[in-house]
Amino acid sequence: MPAPTATSPSASAAIPKPSPVRTARGRGWQLEHIGGWRGTRLKAVAASGPRDVWALGSPHEGIGQMLLLHFDGRRWREHPAPEVTWGSKDDGRFPSLVATGPRDVWIFAATAALAAHHWDGERWSQIPLPDVDYNPGERASATALAPDDVWVVVGDHAAHWDGRAWTVMHLPAWAVSVSAAAPDQVWAVGGTGQPLAQGVSDSQAATMRWDGRSWQLIPAPEDRTPSKEINSQGQPDGSIPTIRLTRVVAHGPGNVWAIGTRSMFDYEDGSRSTTITMHWDGTAWSWVPGSAYVSASGSDDQTGAVVMGRRSFDMADDPDWYVGNYEFQVPIFVLTHQPPRVTPKQDKHLTFTFVTDGVESAIAAANVAAQNKIVQVLGADVIQQVLRAGLVDELHVAVMPVLLGAGLRLFDSPGLENITLDKTGVYEIGAMTEIRFRISR
Repeated sequence: MPAPTATSPSASAAIPKPSPVRTARGRGWQLEHIGGWRGTRLKAVAASGPRDVWALGSPHEGIGQMLLLHFDGRRWREHPAPEVTWGSKDDGRFPSLVATGPRDVWIFAATAALAAHHWDGERWSQIPLPDVDYNPGERASATALAPDDVWVVVGDHAAHWDGRAWTVMHLPAWAVSVSAAAPDQVWAVGGTGQPLAQGVSDSQAATMRWDGRSWQLIPAPEDRTPSKEINSQGQPDGSIPTIRLTRVVAHGPGNVWAIGTRSMFDYEDGSRSTTITMHWDGTAWSWVPGSAYVSASGSDDQTGAVVMGRRSFDMADDPDWYVGNYEFQVPIFVLTHQPPRVTPKQDKHLTFTFVTDGVESAIAAANVAAQNKIVQVLGADVIQQVLRAGLVDELHVAVMPVLLGAGLRLFDSPGLENITLDKTGVYEIGAMTEIRFRISR
Protein backbone atom coordinates (compact mmCIF):
# COMPACT_ATOMS: atom_id res chain seq x y z
CA MET A 1 0.00 0.00 0.00
CA PRO A 2 1.52 3.34 -0.87
CA ALA A 3 2.40 5.55 2.06
CA PRO A 4 0.57 8.81 1.26
CA THR A 5 1.81 12.18 2.36
CA ALA A 6 0.35 15.60 1.93
CA THR A 7 1.07 19.20 2.75
CA SER A 8 -1.97 19.83 4.91
CA PRO A 9 -2.58 16.97 4.80
CA SER A 10 0.24 14.45 4.69
CA ALA A 11 0.58 10.84 5.71
CA SER A 12 3.31 8.95 7.41
CA ALA A 13 3.56 6.48 10.24
CA ALA A 14 5.14 6.39 13.65
CA ILE A 15 8.72 5.30 13.12
CA PRO A 16 9.62 2.16 15.13
CA LYS A 17 12.48 2.23 17.56
CA PRO A 18 15.90 1.21 16.17
CA SER A 19 16.62 -2.51 16.28
CA PRO A 20 19.88 -4.48 16.52
CA VAL A 21 21.89 -5.47 13.45
CA ARG A 22 19.69 -6.25 10.44
CA THR A 23 20.83 -7.98 7.28
CA ALA A 24 19.20 -7.79 3.84
CA ARG A 25 18.93 -11.15 2.09
CA GLY A 26 17.21 -10.39 -1.18
CA ARG A 27 13.61 -10.37 0.05
CA GLY A 28 13.84 -7.63 2.64
CA TRP A 29 15.30 -6.92 6.06
CA GLN A 30 15.38 -9.51 8.79
CA LEU A 31 16.74 -9.40 12.32
CA GLU A 32 20.08 -11.16 12.78
CA HIS A 33 20.69 -12.55 16.28
CA ILE A 34 24.42 -12.15 16.62
CA GLY A 35 24.95 -12.58 20.33
CA GLY A 36 24.65 -10.70 23.58
CA TRP A 37 27.49 -8.29 24.14
CA ARG A 38 25.89 -6.24 26.88
CA GLY A 39 26.92 -2.62 27.10
CA THR A 40 28.36 -2.57 23.58
CA ARG A 41 26.94 -0.81 20.53
CA LEU A 42 27.89 -1.36 16.90
CA LYS A 43 28.71 1.98 15.29
CA ALA A 44 30.44 1.26 11.97
CA VAL A 45 29.89 -1.25 9.16
CA ALA A 46 31.78 -2.11 5.98
CA ALA A 47 30.96 -4.66 3.28
CA SER A 48 32.93 -5.83 0.24
CA GLY A 49 30.24 -8.32 -0.79
CA PRO A 50 27.37 -10.49 0.49
CA ARG A 51 29.84 -12.89 2.16
CA ASP A 52 32.15 -10.29 3.64
CA VAL A 53 30.59 -7.81 6.07
CA TRP A 54 32.33 -6.26 9.07
CA ALA A 55 30.86 -4.37 12.04
CA LEU A 56 32.75 -2.43 14.70
CA GLY A 57 31.53 -1.43 18.13
CA SER A 58 32.63 -0.10 21.48
CA PRO A 59 31.23 0.28 25.02
CA HIS A 60 28.06 2.34 25.22
CA GLU A 61 29.34 3.87 28.44
CA GLY A 62 32.84 4.23 29.83
CA ILE A 63 36.07 2.99 28.27
CA GLY A 64 36.90 -0.45 26.90
CA GLN A 65 38.17 -2.59 24.05
CA MET A 66 36.53 -2.51 20.63
CA LEU A 67 34.34 -5.33 19.40
CA LEU A 68 34.74 -6.50 15.79
CA LEU A 69 32.26 -8.85 14.12
CA HIS A 70 32.42 -10.58 10.71
CA PHE A 71 29.61 -12.00 8.57
CA ASP A 72 30.62 -14.72 6.09
CA GLY A 73 27.24 -15.09 4.38
CA ARG A 74 25.92 -17.57 6.92
CA ARG A 75 26.48 -16.21 10.40
CA TRP A 76 28.06 -13.45 12.44
CA ARG A 77 31.15 -14.27 14.49
CA GLU A 78 33.36 -12.26 16.78
CA HIS A 79 36.68 -11.50 15.09
CA PRO A 80 40.02 -10.46 16.58
CA ALA A 81 40.27 -6.68 16.72
CA PRO A 82 43.28 -4.40 16.95
CA GLU A 83 44.18 -3.34 20.48
CA VAL A 84 42.40 -0.01 20.43
CA THR A 85 40.76 1.31 23.59
CA TRP A 86 37.83 3.62 23.04
CA GLY A 87 35.65 5.73 25.30
CA SER A 88 31.97 6.58 24.84
CA LYS A 89 32.73 10.30 25.22
CA ASP A 90 34.62 10.12 21.89
CA ASP A 91 31.74 8.64 19.85
CA GLY A 92 31.56 11.80 17.72
CA ARG A 93 34.84 10.76 16.13
CA PHE A 94 34.41 6.99 16.19
CA PRO A 95 36.98 5.10 14.08
CA SER A 96 36.35 4.61 10.37
CA LEU A 97 36.03 1.03 9.08
CA VAL A 98 36.58 0.03 5.42
CA ALA A 99 37.09 -3.30 3.64
CA THR A 100 37.79 -4.47 0.09
CA GLY A 101 37.81 -8.17 0.94
CA PRO A 102 38.33 -10.72 3.75
CA ARG A 103 42.08 -10.05 3.59
CA ASP A 104 41.99 -6.28 3.33
CA VAL A 105 40.30 -4.47 6.23
CA TRP A 106 41.26 -1.06 7.64
CA ILE A 107 40.41 0.74 10.88
CA PHE A 108 41.43 4.40 11.19
CA ALA A 109 41.30 5.99 14.64
CA ALA A 110 41.98 9.64 15.43
CA THR A 111 43.03 9.78 19.09
CA ALA A 112 46.20 11.49 20.32
CA ALA A 113 47.57 10.65 16.87
CA LEU A 114 46.03 9.33 13.67
CA ALA A 115 46.51 5.55 13.53
CA ALA A 116 45.88 3.06 10.68
CA HIS A 117 45.30 -0.60 11.54
CA HIS A 118 45.29 -3.20 8.73
CA TRP A 119 44.05 -6.82 8.62
CA ASP A 120 45.76 -8.97 5.97
CA GLY A 121 43.77 -12.14 6.58
CA GLU A 122 46.06 -13.43 9.31
CA ARG A 123 46.92 -10.62 11.69
CA TRP A 124 46.45 -6.95 12.48
CA SER A 125 49.33 -4.57 11.98
CA GLN A 126 49.65 -0.83 12.42
CA ILE A 127 50.63 0.91 9.20
CA PRO A 128 52.65 4.06 9.96
CA LEU A 129 51.00 7.27 8.78
CA PRO A 130 52.81 10.50 8.03
CA ASP A 131 52.30 13.30 10.54
CA VAL A 132 48.98 14.98 9.77
CA ASP A 133 48.08 18.17 11.57
CA TYR A 134 44.56 18.04 12.97
CA ASN A 135 42.67 19.40 15.95
CA PRO A 136 41.05 17.44 18.80
CA GLY A 137 37.45 16.64 17.95
CA GLU A 138 38.08 16.12 14.23
CA ARG A 139 37.03 12.73 12.88
CA ALA A 140 38.96 10.55 10.45
CA SER A 141 36.97 9.09 7.55
CA ALA A 142 38.15 6.49 5.05
CA THR A 143 37.16 4.78 1.82
CA ALA A 144 38.78 1.99 -0.18
CA LEU A 145 38.44 0.78 -3.77
CA ALA A 146 41.22 -1.82 -3.72
CA PRO A 147 44.12 -2.90 -1.48
CA ASP A 148 46.30 -0.35 -3.29
CA ASP A 149 43.73 2.45 -3.45
CA VAL A 150 42.76 3.65 0.04
CA TRP A 151 41.90 7.19 1.13
CA VAL A 152 41.63 8.73 4.59
CA VAL A 153 40.69 12.34 5.34
CA VAL A 154 40.97 14.29 8.59
CA GLY A 155 40.72 18.05 8.98
CA ASP A 156 42.04 19.74 5.85
CA HIS A 157 44.31 16.84 4.84
CA ALA A 158 43.87 13.69 2.76
CA ALA A 159 46.20 10.70 2.66
CA HIS A 160 46.31 8.07 -0.11
CA TRP A 161 47.70 4.51 0.21
CA ASP A 162 49.01 2.98 -3.03
CA GLY A 163 49.88 -0.40 -1.52
CA ARG A 164 53.40 0.65 -0.54
CA ALA A 165 53.34 4.15 0.96
CA TRP A 166 51.13 7.04 1.99
CA THR A 167 50.93 10.34 0.13
CA VAL A 168 49.55 13.31 2.06
CA MET A 169 47.72 16.14 0.29
CA HIS A 170 46.21 19.41 1.44
CA LEU A 171 42.44 19.80 0.96
CA PRO A 172 40.80 23.08 -0.09
CA ALA A 173 38.39 22.87 2.89
CA TRP A 174 37.78 20.88 6.05
CA ALA A 175 36.52 17.32 5.51
CA VAL A 176 34.72 14.86 7.78
CA SER A 177 33.66 12.19 5.28
CA VAL A 178 35.04 10.61 2.10
CA SER A 179 33.63 8.15 -0.46
CA ALA A 180 34.91 6.81 -3.77
CA ALA A 181 33.07 5.50 -6.84
CA ALA A 182 36.22 5.16 -9.01
CA PRO A 183 39.91 6.12 -8.81
CA ASP A 184 39.10 9.48 -10.40
CA GLN A 185 35.76 9.93 -8.61
CA VAL A 186 36.65 10.42 -4.94
CA TRP A 187 34.50 12.85 -2.95
CA ALA A 188 35.14 14.48 0.42
CA VAL A 189 32.64 16.72 2.22
CA GLY A 190 32.66 18.98 5.25
CA GLY A 191 32.61 22.73 5.70
CA THR A 192 34.35 25.86 4.53
CA GLY A 193 35.01 26.88 8.16
CA GLN A 194 37.39 25.13 10.52
CA PRO A 195 35.69 22.84 13.05
CA LEU A 196 36.38 23.77 16.66
CA ALA A 197 36.61 21.54 19.72
CA GLN A 198 33.52 23.20 21.23
CA GLY A 199 31.54 23.20 17.97
CA VAL A 200 31.83 24.55 14.44
CA SER A 201 32.98 27.93 13.24
CA ASP A 202 31.00 29.94 10.69
CA SER A 203 30.80 27.64 7.69
CA GLN A 204 28.96 26.76 4.50
CA ALA A 205 28.85 23.31 2.91
CA ALA A 206 32.09 22.16 1.26
CA THR A 207 32.29 19.43 -1.40
CA MET A 208 35.66 18.37 -2.83
CA ARG A 209 36.48 15.96 -5.65
CA TRP A 210 39.66 14.08 -6.57
CA ASP A 211 39.78 13.75 -10.37
CA GLY A 212 42.90 11.54 -10.47
CA ARG A 213 45.26 14.51 -10.44
CA SER A 214 44.23 17.00 -7.74
CA TRP A 215 41.58 17.91 -5.20
CA GLN A 216 39.16 20.61 -6.36
CA LEU A 217 36.52 22.50 -4.40
CA ILE A 218 33.18 21.98 -6.18
CA PRO A 219 30.52 24.70 -5.67
CA ALA A 220 27.67 23.61 -3.40
CA PRO A 221 24.38 25.33 -2.52
CA GLU A 222 24.62 27.96 0.23
CA ASP A 223 22.12 29.20 2.78
CA ARG A 224 22.77 32.76 3.93
CA THR A 225 19.24 33.52 5.09
CA PRO A 226 19.49 35.96 8.03
CA SER A 227 17.98 34.79 11.28
CA LYS A 228 14.72 36.46 12.34
CA GLU A 229 15.28 35.57 16.01
CA ILE A 230 14.74 38.64 18.23
CA ASN A 231 17.82 39.56 20.24
CA SER A 232 18.07 41.22 23.66
CA GLN A 233 17.70 44.65 22.03
CA GLY A 234 14.39 43.62 20.49
CA GLN A 235 15.87 43.54 16.96
CA PRO A 236 16.19 40.66 14.46
CA ASP A 237 19.44 38.81 15.17
CA GLY A 238 20.46 38.60 11.49
CA SER A 239 23.01 35.80 11.99
CA ILE A 240 23.73 33.49 9.05
CA PRO A 241 23.18 29.69 9.28
CA THR A 242 26.18 27.42 9.67
CA ILE A 243 26.12 24.56 7.13
CA ARG A 244 28.32 21.51 7.52
CA LEU A 245 28.12 18.24 5.57
CA THR A 246 28.78 15.13 7.66
CA ARG A 247 28.43 12.13 5.31
CA VAL A 248 28.94 11.46 1.60
CA VAL A 249 28.18 8.37 -0.51
CA ALA A 250 29.39 8.20 -4.12
CA HIS A 251 27.61 5.71 -6.40
CA GLY A 252 28.90 6.99 -9.74
CA PRO A 253 29.96 10.10 -11.66
CA GLY A 254 26.38 11.38 -11.74
CA ASN A 255 25.04 10.04 -8.46
CA VAL A 256 26.58 11.31 -5.23
CA TRP A 257 24.66 12.00 -2.01
CA ALA A 258 25.62 14.10 1.00
CA ILE A 259 23.87 14.86 4.27
CA GLY A 260 24.72 17.43 6.90
CA THR A 261 23.42 19.96 9.38
CA ARG A 262 22.15 23.51 9.26
CA SER A 263 22.62 25.30 12.59
CA MET A 264 21.06 28.57 13.72
CA PHE A 265 21.44 30.45 16.98
CA ASP A 266 18.34 30.15 19.15
CA TYR A 267 17.84 32.52 22.07
CA GLU A 268 15.72 29.95 23.89
CA ASP A 269 17.66 26.74 23.23
CA GLY A 270 21.13 28.16 22.50
CA SER A 271 21.22 26.64 19.02
CA ARG A 272 18.92 24.73 16.70
CA SER A 273 20.12 22.20 14.13
CA THR A 274 18.29 20.71 11.18
CA THR A 275 19.42 18.02 8.74
CA ILE A 276 19.97 18.77 5.05
CA THR A 277 20.47 16.51 2.03
CA MET A 278 22.26 17.31 -1.23
CA HIS A 279 22.64 15.41 -4.51
CA TRP A 280 25.25 15.58 -7.29
CA ASP A 281 23.84 14.75 -10.74
CA GLY A 282 27.11 14.94 -12.67
CA THR A 283 26.98 18.67 -13.31
CA ALA A 284 25.92 20.39 -10.09
CA TRP A 285 24.94 19.93 -6.45
CA SER A 286 21.36 20.69 -5.43
CA TRP A 287 19.15 20.46 -2.37
CA VAL A 288 17.02 17.31 -2.32
CA PRO A 289 13.35 18.42 -2.58
CA GLY A 290 11.38 17.82 0.58
CA SER A 291 14.43 17.00 2.71
CA ALA A 292 16.30 20.32 2.89
CA TYR A 293 15.15 21.39 6.30
CA VAL A 294 14.73 18.15 8.18
CA SER A 295 15.63 18.37 11.84
CA ALA A 296 18.13 16.16 13.61
CA SER A 297 15.20 14.03 14.80
CA GLY A 298 13.76 13.88 11.27
CA SER A 299 11.23 16.70 11.48
CA ASP A 300 10.48 18.99 8.58
CA ASP A 301 11.24 22.54 9.75
CA GLN A 302 8.35 23.84 7.61
CA THR A 303 5.87 21.67 9.51
CA GLY A 304 4.15 23.43 12.39
CA ALA A 305 1.63 20.82 13.56
CA VAL A 306 0.43 17.26 12.90
CA VAL A 307 -3.06 15.78 12.82
CA MET A 308 -3.32 12.00 13.04
CA GLY A 309 -5.83 9.28 13.80
CA ARG A 310 -5.85 7.05 16.87
CA ARG A 311 -4.61 4.07 14.84
CA SER A 312 -1.50 6.01 13.76
CA PHE A 313 -0.93 7.23 17.32
CA ASP A 314 -1.11 3.68 18.68
CA MET A 315 1.58 2.43 16.28
CA ALA A 316 4.18 3.46 18.87
CA ASP A 317 4.50 0.73 21.52
CA ASP A 318 5.19 3.38 24.16
CA PRO A 319 3.43 6.74 23.64
CA ASP A 320 6.17 8.44 25.67
CA TRP A 321 8.54 7.51 22.82
CA TYR A 322 7.24 10.37 20.62
CA VAL A 323 9.19 13.08 22.47
CA GLY A 324 12.67 13.31 21.00
CA ASN A 325 12.16 10.39 18.58
CA TYR A 326 9.16 11.02 16.35
CA GLU A 327 9.87 12.64 12.99
CA PHE A 328 7.71 15.71 13.77
CA GLN A 329 8.66 17.42 17.04
CA VAL A 330 5.65 19.76 16.91
CA PRO A 331 2.16 19.94 18.47
CA ILE A 332 0.20 16.76 17.62
CA PHE A 333 -3.60 16.59 17.43
CA VAL A 334 -5.05 13.07 17.68
CA LEU A 335 -8.57 12.38 16.41
CA THR A 336 -10.19 9.86 18.72
CA HIS A 337 -13.47 8.85 20.35
CA GLN A 338 -11.74 8.05 23.64
CA PRO A 339 -8.60 9.91 24.84
CA PRO A 340 -6.05 7.78 26.74
CA ARG A 341 -6.34 7.70 30.51
CA VAL A 342 -2.74 8.91 30.91
CA THR A 343 -1.44 11.82 28.83
CA PRO A 344 1.79 10.86 27.04
CA LYS A 345 5.07 12.59 27.79
CA GLN A 346 5.30 16.10 26.32
CA ASP A 347 7.85 18.91 26.13
CA LYS A 348 7.94 22.51 24.92
CA HIS A 349 8.10 21.37 21.27
CA LEU A 350 5.86 18.28 21.11
CA THR A 351 2.48 18.43 22.83
CA PHE A 352 -0.60 16.21 22.53
CA THR A 353 -4.22 17.31 22.11
CA PHE A 354 -6.85 14.56 21.82
CA VAL A 355 -9.75 15.86 19.71
CA THR A 356 -13.17 14.23 20.06
CA ASP A 357 -15.41 16.67 18.14
CA GLY A 358 -14.41 15.99 14.53
CA VAL A 359 -11.78 16.59 11.90
CA GLU A 360 -12.77 20.22 11.23
CA SER A 361 -12.07 21.07 14.86
CA ALA A 362 -8.74 19.27 14.77
CA ILE A 363 -7.60 21.08 11.61
CA ALA A 364 -8.69 24.46 12.97
CA ALA A 365 -6.74 23.95 16.21
CA ALA A 366 -3.71 22.62 14.32
CA ASN A 367 -3.66 25.66 12.01
CA VAL A 368 -3.53 27.95 15.05
CA ALA A 369 -0.71 25.92 16.62
CA ALA A 370 1.24 25.77 13.33
CA GLN A 371 1.59 29.59 13.22
CA ASN A 372 1.44 29.84 9.41
CA LYS A 373 3.54 26.71 8.88
CA ILE A 374 2.37 23.48 7.24
CA VAL A 375 -0.10 21.13 8.92
CA GLN A 376 0.66 17.48 8.16
CA VAL A 377 -2.21 14.96 8.32
CA LEU A 378 -1.36 11.29 8.91
CA GLY A 379 -3.43 8.13 8.61
CA ALA A 380 -5.59 6.76 5.80
CA ASP A 381 -8.95 7.33 7.51
CA VAL A 382 -8.12 10.90 8.57
CA ILE A 383 -6.83 11.74 5.09
CA GLN A 384 -10.13 10.53 3.62
CA GLN A 385 -12.01 12.78 6.03
CA VAL A 386 -10.03 15.93 5.23
CA LEU A 387 -10.26 15.23 1.49
CA ARG A 388 -14.04 14.95 1.68
CA ALA A 389 -14.23 18.09 3.85
CA GLY A 390 -12.22 20.13 1.32
CA LEU A 391 -9.47 20.92 3.86
CA VAL A 392 -6.54 19.77 1.71
CA ASP A 393 -4.16 21.96 -0.30
CA GLU A 394 -1.67 19.34 -1.52
CA LEU A 395 -1.37 15.56 -1.52
CA HIS A 396 2.01 13.81 -1.54
CA VAL A 397 2.03 10.07 -2.25
CA ALA A 398 5.29 8.25 -1.46
CA VAL A 399 5.61 4.79 -3.01
CA MET A 400 8.11 2.16 -1.85
CA PRO A 401 8.69 -1.12 -3.76
CA VAL A 402 7.18 -3.24 -0.97
CA LEU A 403 3.92 -5.24 -1.15
CA LEU A 404 2.41 -5.43 2.33
CA GLY A 405 -0.64 -7.50 1.41
CA ALA A 406 -2.78 -5.72 4.02
CA GLY A 407 -3.72 -2.31 5.36
CA LEU A 408 -6.27 0.41 4.76
CA ARG A 409 -6.91 1.50 1.19
CA LEU A 410 -6.16 5.19 1.12
CA PHE A 411 -8.66 6.22 -1.58
CA ASP A 412 -11.34 3.53 -1.06
CA SER A 413 -13.99 5.85 0.33
CA PRO A 414 -17.22 7.37 -1.05
CA GLY A 415 -17.05 11.08 -1.80
CA LEU A 416 -13.54 11.15 -3.24
CA GLU A 417 -14.46 10.51 -6.87
CA ASN A 418 -15.10 14.17 -7.68
CA ILE A 419 -11.75 15.44 -6.36
CA THR A 420 -9.38 16.68 -9.10
CA LEU A 421 -5.62 16.24 -8.68
CA ASP A 422 -3.07 18.33 -10.61
CA LYS A 423 0.38 16.74 -10.63
CA THR A 424 3.06 19.22 -9.55
CA GLY A 425 6.16 17.02 -9.36
CA VAL A 426 7.72 13.56 -9.21
CA TYR A 427 10.82 12.97 -7.09
CA GLU A 428 12.96 9.86 -6.73
CA ILE A 429 14.99 9.49 -3.54
CA GLY A 430 16.69 6.09 -3.43
CA ALA A 431 14.03 3.38 -3.75
CA MET A 432 11.21 5.80 -2.92
CA THR A 433 9.19 7.63 -5.56
CA GLU A 434 7.14 10.61 -4.37
CA ILE A 435 4.34 12.08 -6.48
CA ARG A 436 2.96 15.47 -5.50
CA PHE A 437 -0.51 16.77 -6.38
CA ARG A 438 -2.32 20.05 -5.90
CA ILE A 439 -6.00 19.74 -5.02
CA SER A 440 -8.29 21.61 -7.43
CA ARG A 441 -11.54 22.93 -6.03
